[in-house]
Amino acid sequence: MATILDILGSMVIRGAIVLIMLSLNLSMHNALYQKTQRLMVKQNLTVPSQVFLSDLILAGYNATPSTTMQTALPTEIQFLGDVDNNSVTETVRYYLSAAAGTVPEHRILYRSINGSVSEVARDIDSLTFLYYDASGVVTGTLANIRSVYVQFSMVSGYALTNDVEQQEYEKAFWERLIVPPNLQL
Repeated sequence: MATILDILGSMVIRGAIVLIMLSLNLSMHNALYQKTQRLMVKQNLTVPSQVFLSDLILAGYNATPSTTMQTALPTEIQFLGDVDNNSVTETVRYYLSAAAGTVPEHRILYRSINGSVSEVARDIDSLTFLYYDASGVVTGTLANIRSVYVQFSMVSGYALTNDVEQQEYEKAFWERLIVPPNLQL
């Protein structure tokens, strides 16, 4: 009888050890998944941030400074500049796709050069432009814009949890004040 109790006790202990190992394995898998999502969002953030920097720094290049800024809205910008350095002034526009009604928003950031539209990034949650004049005051007057503040956030394409009611997404932000030298004239 004691032998049967020893066998049953060892089976219970083995079962508990297996459950602990499975739980540990599942926890490690979830942590790795979250870390991977965080890394992917941060890596995806680099492309649109570099595109914004390279284009906005050339705002007004080979263009008339007083007409450089064409549109200056909180979520859209359009300006003139020679962004490909071919001595021809292009019209560059950045804007978001229509809101899908999801929380968080998974919108697409578009870049248009002379009407030729390309997709810069997906899963953009928010995009904000602020425009400043020479004295650092926020302005809406196109001819007075001397610098542009850009802020946007991206979310992961997939939820971190399977809970439909409380889905969590990894999020990353980027912000920068860009002072195009050609607007300082």
